[in-house]
Amino acid sequence: MLLLQAAILVPGLGATFALPYTLKTPYFLFTLLIPHVLFFVPPFFSDVAQRWALAHSMTQTIDRFSVRLYQMIILAAIAMQTWATFRIMRLDGAFNGVRSTLYEHPAVSSVGWDVIYCWLSFGLWALVGTRIA
Repeated sequence: MLLLQAAILVPGLGATFALPYTLKTPYFLFTLLIPHVLFFVPPFFSDVAQRWALAHSMTQTIDRFSVRLYQMIILAAIAMQTWATFRIMRLDGAFNGVRSTLYEHPAVSSVGWDVIYCWLSFGLWALVGTRIA
């Protein structure tokens, strides 16, 4: 399972890290597509296991694998976002660099605002979800 996790994480996070460097190249769309496609691999395995009525222990193993994989993706995403934010803030000062980068290219703007709103909605969902439970 560790090898499968690495096969999903390394190309996905590598492509995410390389994305800013491919903005004005013909590889931009392909680089953008890699993490999006790989993100659907764990749910696919879980769905296949349930549809094929694999042993309950196998289904549980796949589900634990998916949870662990998503935890690693979230931790890596936080680390990369923190690194990129501080790098931009150091180069351009405060949030001027973040603002200028966010509007540098339409694709970057789209993905950037997706990230901002996803983290805001995730944070609010986690806050509300913990109070309900």
